[in-house]
Amino acid sequence: MSIFNTLHTAIACGSENIPELLNTLFSQQVAANADIQRMLPERPIPCRWGEKWLEVRPLSVAAWRAGKAGAIYSGTPAATFRSSGTTSSDRSATILDQNGLDLYEAAITTGFRTTFGHARERIVALMPDTCTAPESSLSKMCDILGAEFVFGDGWQAVLTQKIMDAREPLILFGTAFAWVHFLDATSGTVNLPTGSRLIETGGYKGKSRELPKVDLYEALATRFGLYTDSIWSEYGMCELSSQFYSKGIGTRLVPSPSIRSVAINPIIGDVCAPGEDGLLVHIDAANWCTYAAIETQDWGNVDADGHIALKGRAPGAGPKGCSIDADTP
Repeated sequence: MSIFNTLHTAIACGSENIPELLNTLFSQQVAANADIQRMLPERPIPCRWGEKWLEVRPLSVAAWRAGKAGAIYSGTPAATFRSSGTTSSDRSATILDQNGLDLYEAAITTGFRTTFGHARERIVALMPDTCTAPESSLSKMCDILGAEFVFGDGWQAVLTQKIMDAREPLILFGTAFAWVHFLDATSGTVNLPTGSRLIETGGYKGKSRELPKVDLYEALATRFGLYTDSIWSEYGMCELSSQFYSKGIGTRLVPSPSIRSVAINPIIGDVCAPGEDGLLVHIDAANWCTYAAIETQDWGNVDADGHIALKGRAPGAGPKGCSIDADTP
């Protein structure tokens, strides 16, 4: 019997009972796709989820690129997301049916509300909308959150005017290279209403000049009349349904209720000690249509509280990022 309804309720509520459902989910996903079983490592790794422990066999992100990570799927697509690899051969694809999209929406909404509360600030997204970029998971995420999209010729002036007209707090959501484009195209201070926040996501990926995170956040704080603690970072992947958030400079990424992580040694596959660098593995309970445990090519560590320090791409890994598709000229 499918556990969809129980899982959906648990994710939507941010329930602590999510790990109790994962073994059943993994079993059903493996049963749905024999390729997954063949590609999984023989030896599981332990992952802590709150007070509980899971034994997880993660699937390499290469399976998404090969189109072999599909799991429980009705055959009728409701959304397709593609990563932004440098060539067609290294682009991951995630195809969701309606059940998969429902879990995706629940994970995004619950994660956002857990991080930012239930305030009703207007969200302005510095990226193309879902009609312009239908395969961008980042655009879809902002659409689910009810964002207004700012994109195209003269978008910096449009954004400036929206800020000047605003009388209530705003949440501005943009990629790192979109923020650099804004800084380069504008000058002076554009004061945001008190209580406003910025969210930065993605890297530069050759789309603009690069700024160290400290310099970027300080420049944004000066431009918008904010403290750096009002600037947040979001981390996600095309292959995942859930996100992580951190606040300010030098802080760790905190997982949404539907996802947990562990770092592993890339040579022997053992779990790294808390704070020890390795390949990041994510267990995402909202991944319904693709396998729920993914071994990434991202490098970082996980502390005893499950919070992540992201160090970038693992040695030898190529560039990636759905945010490339969300580039703002």
